[in-house]
Amino acid sequence: MYTRLLASKTLVVAAWLVSGSVHAQSATAVEQVMVGVSMQTKRLDTALANLGQMEKNLHGTDAGNVGKIANAGRQFTGAVGEATPVGLIFRHMKAPDDIRFTRVILAVSASKAVLAADADAEIIDRYLPRIAMPAAAAESAKIRDAILETRNLLATFTQTAD
Repeated sequence: MYTRLLASKTLVVAAWLVSGSVHAQSATAVEQVMVGVSMQTKRLDTALANLGQMEKNLHGTDAGNVGKIANAGRQFTGAVGEATPVGLIFRHMKAPDDIRFTRVILAVSASKAVLAADADAEIIDRYLPRIAMPAAAAESAKIRDAILETRNLLATFTQTAD
């Protein structure tokens, strides 16, 4: 618990320190990325629903491995759920201070989602080879792929100018 709290506070401090050098994404650019995030989230939700249906018929180690993968996918969905509304709010900011503040919060939220994506993709990569049922393995791969695509989109908000 303390590790996550410390990591969150470190991200906030780092974002404030580099807020002047965060890429100045336009509202249009942010909206385009958020549309991509929304599309990947729908892919993720569909794959999670499909895997959930398959999981009901699995037994033994396949059921356990699929459960771990589904849990990782759901955890990532929660992390993205924080960044998504901030991206939507950013579009409506007019005052420079509001834009700067919202951009920093977006960078922090996106950074947390990127960290979650890395951890969750690692979990999926650990359990995916252990799944014997081909259809469950295919849906698990779709979950991982949607997580990584979303991660790459959100990473654009965490980058700093050189």
